[in-house]
Amino acid sequence: MLKCRIEPGPEHAVGVIWIAKYTLNETVPVGRGENAGRTLTYHNVVTSLNRIGAWAGTATEDVDMLQPEPGEGVAIWLQAGEGGPILTAAKIENPAE
Repeated sequence: MLKCRIEPGPEHAVGVIWIAKYTLNETVPVGRGENAGRTLTYHNVVTSLNRIGAWAGTATEDVDMLQPEPGEGVAIWLQAGEGGPILTAAKIENPAE
């Protein structure tokens, strides 16, 4: 288990904490459409997205994050309001072996 520490900045920004887990690369055969018959590789494919909760911006908070498996990454960010700009973000990736 990883921990991410979020500390108040000088502006005491408030927002919502989000965590996403993603695969670094995912190769899939395309069955239909203009790319039918081709195999495409997608990058940073989100496999889960969780709203952790609101953050008031006045106290330090430690957030638990799962350690990414090989070929995965985990990102955490603080977003202003319910869909505003990203205030701060971090990620950790575990490349496939």
